[in-house]
Amino acid sequence: MTEVRLKSDRTKNTPHLTTPTVAANPGVVRSQLGIFLCLLSMLIFASQDGITKVLVKDFPVAQLVMVRYWMFVVFALGYAAYQGRVKESFRSKHPWLQIIRAMLAVGETRVSVP
Repeated sequence: MTEVRLKSDRTKNTPHLTTPTVAANPGVVRSQLGIFLCLLSMLIFASQDGITKVLVKDFPVAQLVMVRYWMFVVFALGYAAYQGRVKESFRSKHPWLQIIRAMLAVGETRVSVP
């Protein structure tokens, strides 16, 4: 197998990086995906915050927090179903840590929600 060297790359390239565009910029596609996901998460959190501020006028805060947790559960179960591991997602390798985490979440919610 022949060795491929580029002017911008002084190290040996791996066999799967044989085209100059991929070999010269191996992380470009991944970093663009990372930027997109970061911007998407900022948009989601800002939208969620704005919607919550509008809804808090008409609904109790505890009910809004409950709906937020339900939406997270729907998202988490959808992701687990996509991965094909719904049954496994209900089993914890460390149940006591899971219980402590749940109690901390409940306590944090009680402290921050009047």
